[in-house]
Amino acid sequence: LGLLAAVALLLAPRDARAAAAEARRARDAGGALGAPLLYAWTKWAAAAGILVAALREPRPPAAPNGPDGRAPRARRIDFFAWRPQSNATARCRGAAYAPLLRERGITLRFLPPAPDRLYRALSERRGAVRLFTKPLYYLIVLAVRIGQLLRSGGADAVIVQRELYPFGPPLLEGLLARRRVPLLYDFDDALDQPPPHLRGFAYRFHDWSKFEKIARRARWLLAASPRLAARGRRTGTPTLLLPTPVDTERIHPSAAPPRRRPPVWGWIGSGGNLTYLEQVTPQLRALQQRRGGVLRVISDRPFRAAGLRVENVRWCLAREAEALWGCDVGLMPLTENEYARAKGGHKILVYWAAGLPVIASPVGVNAEMISHGEDGLLADGPAAWREALERLAGDAALRRRMGARGRRKVVARYSQRACARTLADLIDRVLCEEV
Repeated sequence: LGLLAAVALLLAPRDARAAAAEARRARDAGGALGAPLLYAWTKWAAAAGILVAALREPRPPAAPNGPDGRAPRARRIDFFAWRPQSNATARCRGAAYAPLLRERGITLRFLPPAPDRLYRALSERRGAVRLFTKPLYYLIVLAVRIGQLLRSGGADAVIVQRELYPFGPPLLEGLLARRRVPLLYDFDDALDQPPPHLRGFAYRFHDWSKFEKIARRARWLLAASPRLAARGRRTGTPTLLLPTPVDTERIHPSAAPPRRRPPVWGWIGSGGNLTYLEQVTPQLRALQQRRGGVLRVISDRPFRAAGLRVENVRWCLAREAEALWGCDVGLMPLTENEYARAKGGHKILVYWAAGLPVIASPVGVNAEMISHGEDGLLADGPAAWREALERLAGDAALRRRMGARGRRKVVARYSQRACARTLADLIDRVLCEEV
């Protein structure tokens, strides 16, 4: 509790810190016994206030009255997100649905494992201090999850995204499954195997059979790609194919007229997936030597490659669309393996939403999403990537046509509103089965 309070006090807002500073001044000014006690009490009160604010969820808005004048019973769904809202999976497959589901009389309560600020302060630290901050973060996550479980008794259904806690067997999920409410299980990656491009000591403590254990206890599975849906159905649980949607109102094509310049190749994603970009750096380097241009990487980590001009842009939700507007083509290289074949192709949808053409490896759902030569190009191997990069680099009109077709496709099939309608229909069906 002392560690949690200390971290909370460090992350306290300005007014709480000011209260603690005032108490310190009172302690230094007077010699009475009450001043130190006031200082200690204010310090712990500020820390406790931040912890309570982190654990407390806002009260859902009151539902409007029905035709008979009575207030209808609001249906509540507790969504246990895998990460805070800054994470694309948690945001796009969870928090973004809340206002759209409310139109159908469904209140979605978004429950992250920790606040964004706490996640960035502890989990994303680098260097030796990570040996302390990472275990502390997971201790806080465990406390938060237990508190969320204790307060989720009034939900009509619960959605668990990936897992409630990354280590050990699915004990927390088992507690949820024992309740008399439907459990829906949401996943967008191959969770039954470690990512082949990532290595870490923590993976030794992960239960890779957890996916199947949770899936067998769930009422429905929500899979982000056809291959994941097939994997879910093998557990015997009904499975809904629900792609990861894109906010096509927030991310849209730039209104500025196109400029004559060397092409800017764009890549967006988390730092853990930068290894995929390394396999096309020789082709990009050769193209830069002939035509110029630059590679723009929008991520939480910088990307560097010898002999390649790279513009690193720190990812930010508020400026995501603006960062994409500076690109001419979106790239999605992948390695051919079982883990990559299960991916949902979300990068492609983000590029299309911004009106960009796409060059992607024909791995998994990529080959099904892209109509080769119409809204993007599929490149299998170094020679194909070299040819695709050269083709789009020299034809600005083709880039605009492909980008416009991709935009129309993502609005029609993969927008948040279209996917929210699918999810709401499933929730209605599941809750009707409970009556």
